[in-house]
Amino acid sequence: MYVCETRYLYGSMINLKNLKSLFIVTEEENPEASKTEENSAPVSNTTPPATRTVAPNTSGGGIYEDRIAESLFEALEKNNLEGFDYFEFKNSLKALSQMPLDEATRFRSAFATASTMGLTVDKLLQTADHYLKILGKEHVTFSDVVSQQKESNINGREQEIDRLNKMVQDKSEQIKQLTEEIQKHQADVQKTREEITLAKTRIEQAEANFNSTYTAVVTQMTDDVTKIKQYLISPK
Repeated sequence: MYVCETRYLYGSMINLKNLKSLFIVTEEENPEASKTEENSAPVSNTTPPATRTVAPNTSGGGIYEDRIAESLFEALEKNNLEGFDYFEFKNSLKALSQMPLDEATRFRSAFATASTMGLTVDKLLQTADHYLKILGKEHVTFSDVVSQQKESNINGREQEIDRLNKMVQDKSEQIKQLTEEIQKHQADVQKTREEITLAKTRIEQAEANFNSTYTAVVTQMTDDVTKIKQYLISPK
């Protein structure tokens, strides 16, 4: 089995920049993905940048948003455990990805060297689970914010529409002198509807973007956990 050198494990400390690089692959790092996208993309008058973030495909209508990913990675960095753990192990896997090794060999080689630093399979899985729980807390926090925003920007506004419609109905029964006032309230109703539509669009898009970004990161980490169990606990 190929054992990765210590320099692959300690090329740099795990900070926010390095943490992001473990989960986000650029076209420079994945030229095949870039070539595939170029062949399938329509002709455009604009020239794309040389390096572009390539994130896993996700479902749910949202997109992988760098701003959301940044906040997730900041939470992970803030709760980074001391010592050699899942992130350092993933960093060594990333270094080994540049070598002509199959996936199982990369996992076993990275772990072979990591074990000399005191890392065990149990600790590897425990620390990965720790970081998944950190992301889970971020998801719960965001969901609470979304609920509050829906309550204040949508539900309350819908009640406002009901109130304004009642005023329109009451004033419509009055004579001509109330026509101007009725028209004003009708305009208010229309304005409020437009504000609700805009609020719904923004909130739903933000929610979809967060869920897509969250799913992309969690899917990668969960896949790593599955492969750790497959290759390191019961290797065939």
